Amino acid sequence: MEAIQVAVRAASIGIGPCRLLGLLYFVAVMQDRPMSRSVGAHTADPCPRCLVEEVRTGSLVPTAERGAVGYACGRCGHSWSRPVGDDLDVYDIVRADLPERTLYGTVWQVEDDRVQVLDTSSGRLLWVERWRTILY
Repeated sequence: MEAIQVAVRAASIGIGPCRLLGLLYFVAVMQDRPMSRSVGAHTADPCPRCLVEEVRTGSLVPTAERGAVGYACGRCGHSWSRPVGDDLDVYDIVRADLPERTLYGTVWQVEDDRVQVLDTSSGRLLWVERWRTILY
């Protein structure tokens, strides 16, 4: 979606200028990035082996350092992991895979084990466990 389309749509549903600026920044960051498809309130990602898209929230896998998030494919049984990000900064755009939904937003505060995220869809500030966030 083009930035102008986002601005027009945001104005039509009453989104204020500060939130609009955040949305426009999000669109600018995301426009060249391939998006996973949505399944209900979650985002479905493809398995690296069989490419079947399904919702995978992952689980924390403790390691010697910061840890990793482990995933498994329900179709082919392949498992993989990604490191827990340790380079998050205020105003970074993130995705958070929560049990109840996938959240997209802007980082407002960073602590050792959690991150405060401004939810793009609701405008609310939420604390999220750091391992659940993916830097965009």
